[in-house]
Amino acid sequence: MLYVPRVTQARAMALALILITLFLLAGIMTKDGPLVVFVVGHSAVSWQNAVGATQA
Repeated sequence: MLYVPRVTQARAMALALILITLFLLAGIMTKDGPLVVFVVGHSAVSWQNAVGATQA
């Protein structure tokens, strides 16, 4: 918290996209179907939160 003085929408979305990408790659490489489904669902929720935050 001290390192990043202000949290912006772009930084929060970038962090979410980095994590989504890493987990998606891990799920694909290990052929773990439920993990891939979870990641796709998480990305949809993250996108809805980002869109809702910009409209508010």
